[in-house]
Amino acid sequence: MDAGAECEFRYQPDGWSKPYRFVGLRSEKPREEREAEGAEQYQLFEPSQYKYRVFVADMNAPIHFVVWFCGQRGVAVASLGDTIMLMKLGKTVDAMSIRELVAYYQRGVGADDDASRELRVRGEAARDELIRMLGATPAAKLRSAQTETILNILQFQFPSQASFEAVERLRSRAADPRVQEGLRDDAALLRAHVSGRQNEAWWVEHRKLSSSERRLHYEELLLESSDPPDRVFFLVKAARVALEIGNEAKAEAYAREILATPDLAAKCGEGVYYGNHVLGMLALKRGDVASAKRHLIESAKTPASWVPLYWPIPPQTFLAYELVGLGEREVVCEYLDLCKVFSKKDTMIESWKAAIRAGSTPEFYQDWLKANTAEARARKKRRDMSSNASPSRSDRAK
Repeated sequence: MDAGAECEFRYQPDGWSKPYRFVGLRSEKPREEREAEGAEQYQLFEPSQYKYRVFVADMNAPIHFVVWFCGQRGVAVASLGDTIMLMKLGKTVDAMSIRELVAYYQRGVGADDDASRELRVRGEAARDELIRMLGATPAAKLRSAQTETILNILQFQFPSQASFEAVERLRSRAADPRVQEGLRDDAALLRAHVSGRQNEAWWVEHRKLSSSERRLHYEELLLESSDPPDRVFFLVKAARVALEIGNEAKAEAYAREILATPDLAAKCGEGVYYGNHVLGMLALKRGDVASAKRHLIESAKTPASWVPLYWPIPPQTFLAYELVGLGEREVVCEYLDLCKVFSKKDTMIESWKAAIRAGSTPEFYQDWLKANTAEARARKKRRDMSSNASPSRSDRAK
């Protein structure tokens, strides 16, 4: 046991059937960890010099055995805050319902490990209850913290065909493209588990790679595990990551496969934009400005209904920026006119075109991001005002 100090006491929180033994440990943090955190103290019970752990048990064994046993059994509490939470619940982890374990898992900082161990102990019964909870989630709450937590638990604790089918059912109910995109990733990762692609050999190879190479390795895992109709969406991610990390051969291969997808515009606006964006950037690297200009124009020929998945984050504009720097100002203005179809930002685009023709280079991405963020805040304000103006249920009953 690595604790520098220890204490214990017996306490019966309200609602508990009897007193339990509380064991507290204090250990000094390594110098590197203290320096990384800095000197300012943000936590009430954990100054930067020490770590604290609290264990709740019902046995009279020596402290070192209690610590070992609790760690194996999964009833160790990661922090004093989690201990207080358990006191308020009046339960230990092994007495929690599945719904309570999901809420406890959300706390993180060790609580997720404790909840995970307990859920695994309960096995398929826990998995089936999580799937039932997922199926009962209203459409309006598909992006809630609880839904995300259940999906995480199913992915990492219960990767199975049943979990995969549950995610697919949820996908069929999702209307928001951003929700669909997240569930598409969840489904592909579960496929990777179930099919055996993400096995020990995959992890061995993964650990040998640099941090940038790991990004592409992971995206390629999802790509190869995806359902054929979804492949183009994962190709977009793989192509973008390959370009970012400098793997030009893969970036080009993935981008060309994207653009060869039948009915691409109808299936994936992201593919139209980024397939051409990647090839245009690669053309610039080769000094082929004519091809770069052609791909810039083609990238903006997305459907009018296209909304970038990570909106309000705008689509990448590196290619346009680079071409302005090379003096290709008119082709960039033509590209911006085409972007009006999906951006709905005619005024801002006209100001950009005027600046470009006057010899300046606008900050496309930053300006676009600021405009999108301001619009999102305005929409939220309008919704809040509308909600506050609506009569409450009690008012309507009067």
